Amino acid sequence: QAMAEWIISGDPTMDLTEVDIRRFSPEMNVLAALEKRIPEVLGRHYEIHYPGNWMDAARGQRRSPIHEGLRSAGARFTGRSGWERAEHFGGDVAHIPLTFGPPAWRDQVATEVENCRSGAAIVDQSSYGKIMVQGPDACSFLNHVCTAQMDVRSSRIVYTPILNSQGGIESDVTVLRHAPDTYMMITGSDTVTRVLMHLQAVKDSKRVEITDVTSAWAILGLAGSQAETVLQKSSSAAVPKIKPFHMAPIEIGLARGFAGRLSYTGQPGFELYIPVDMAMAAYEALVAASAGHAGLQAVTSLRIESGFRAWGHELLPTTTPIETGLMRFVKPNADFIGRDALFSSTPPKRVIATLLFNSPDAIPIHDEPIWFEGNAVGQITSSAWNYKFNRSSAFAMLNSPLARLAKVDYVSGFEVEIACTRFAARASLAPLNSWST
Repeated sequence: QAMAEWIISGDPTMDLTEVDIRRFSPEMNVLAALEKRIPEVLGRHYEIHYPGNWMDAARGQRRSPIHEGLRSAGARFTGRSGWERAEHFGGDVAHIPLTFGPPAWRDQVATEVENCRSGAAIVDQSSYGKIMVQGPDACSFLNHVCTAQMDVRSSRIVYTPILNSQGGIESDVTVLRHAPDTYMMITGSDTVTRVLMHLQAVKDSKRVEITDVTSAWAILGLAGSQAETVLQKSSSAAVPKIKPFHMAPIEIGLARGFAGRLSYTGQPGFELYIPVDMAMAAYEALVAASAGHAGLQAVTSLRIESGFRAWGHELLPTTTPIETGLMRFVKPNADFIGRDALFSSTPPKRVIATLLFNSPDAIPIHDEPIWFEGNAVGQITSSAWNYKFNRSSAFAMLNSPLARLAKVDYVSGFEVEIACTRFAARASLAPLNSWST
């Protein structure tokens, strides 16, 4: 039934992300990797899947150009989409024992979060996909594909959802306009194949070339109140004043690339786009200028605090910009893919909200059911320990009480069921970093 509906409509009519062939990248076509990974997948199928219990086989397949620098700094890596990514620092001591309770890395990640707040933390984002869209029709093509306005000045950066024909979110991307006919699209590590196939499928007769250049560029996030100071200290040339969501050429140590003024942590900072062969030189210059480090756990905590949604959690082919609070990134009166389906879904029957637990003993993972006034009203989509309030925070998809959530700062009385125990929480449509208490 699912396949038949997909063939007829052109897009899945239910969330098939976990079984979608587009979740795989080309590295999984390597026979040696399959020979190593498949026996481990089968052998560990019935293991207890503790958070942080990653696969061991076929590791090290794709490595960031600054991998050795991160390893020397104590990174504990996780394997995602074939990439080795720094989950946190502090090594195995900060990772084991695995547990469903408070993780061993909580104190270590507190240091990384503080680096992102009051210092300048390097966040390796080199595994992100980079796709060049070039040609005379690049602007009109992307305006048809993306919900946000792509006809912006060169050197601008635009965040935008990409929708399917059902109005659901096919992906979310950051797009950098380098020239009138040249854009670079940044997407998540695990959505490169998905985005490439989508772009090719809707290209039609547009005069554009679509090229995967992921392996040509490193992306080094630099987050924190001291990011600009550290960046200037690492450069012999004057660092230009860059407005938010703008970019400019920059020198970092012996490397040259360009810097964008944005950060997925929600803190002040930059994304530094460096050619792969110069990335280690840039990294070394930043470390010499007193930059610290932060891994995926710190980023997850901060992005939930800042209200930033994530693909595969809040953003799915079956969720819309209306439901996920992304309508400010939708241009009005425009002919983009999925527009009619999107606007036929108003008002929303469910929305993404931020939850903060009352008790520090609540440790959700994902998908836990949520109760309100005796009724099941939704489930957790993402969760992380919040270091501002010293308790767990989460995003949740809720179908009630929507009217009350829209009128007040937050609503109390929610209960989240974690391992058969219910924990009280309050919810708000506002991001956690705007909460005072």
